[in-house]
Amino acid sequence: MTILGALIAVAIEVALLIILAFSIRYRSVFIRHHPRLKKFYDYTLLGIMIFVFAKLSLLPLDLVDMSIISIPPLKRTMLNLLGNILFMVGMTLFAVGWAHLIKTLTTKYTLTPVVELENGRVQVKASPGLYICNIDKGCSAFLNLLKGRAGVIISRVPPDILRKRLNLEKTPILWLTKVEGGKTVHPHRLEFLLHTLVDFMKRDSTSKVILLDGLEYLVLENGFTPVFKFLTALKDHAVMNNTIIVVPIEMDAFDEKELSLLKREFGELNI
Repeated sequence: MTILGALIAVAIEVALLIILAFSIRYRSVFIRHHPRLKKFYDYTLLGIMIFVFAKLSLLPLDLVDMSIISIPPLKRTMLNLLGNILFMVGMTLFAVGWAHLIKTLTTKYTLTPVVELENGRVQVKASPGLYICNIDKGCSAFLNLLKGRAGVIISRVPPDILRKRLNLEKTPILWLTKVEGGKTVHPHRLEFLLHTLVDFMKRDSTSKVILLDGLEYLVLENGFTPVFKFLTALKDHAVMNNTIIVVPIEMDAFDEKELSLLKREFGELNI
């Protein structure tokens, strides 16, 4: 091996070590912002670690080629075998990580519109849009609006508990939580939640109603401004797609300026 080849081998090893160090340092930050990609990140990180070990195991062979050290043929064969095995393991981990990434990014919830309360019910009239209301009136307002409409609920309350509380069987419920599961939405994934709800609004021409519970939790995790922008986008889509969105809030949880913005932009629901 030439001096240039040796320098290239060392540069590759140093680059892998730098990438590994940065990957370990920023792991928690990445996972906090992209919780569903945790497995992808960990598989990729582990793959990088294996590559580092593979290069380290092959380093003595590079030194042999440069005539710096001498290693018996059997040990050279074993080191070469070890390096190749580690390299294959690292490639496998990368492949698994990318497969998980593709699966995660291409999988989305399908919220099928179902009109659960329709027989003999009189539909409450209300203009499409997004409305806030006192937190103790949110569920009753939603149930009144659900008559003759397809509904969906996003709530901090686990679905099984909420179904029993509201006596609902068919209406889809998404749990707003950091715990990963089947029908869960992480509070940091506002864009994902927006796309999911917009897809529900556009699925057919049925009138729809959405209960978005847990606004204070979203503000706590994301800040008021991102959540306010998220709500305004939801409102615009609701107006265009014949949908009413009910957002129950604890009025005392917001300062005067924030509450004024909410009331001015969305108005209050009195049903």
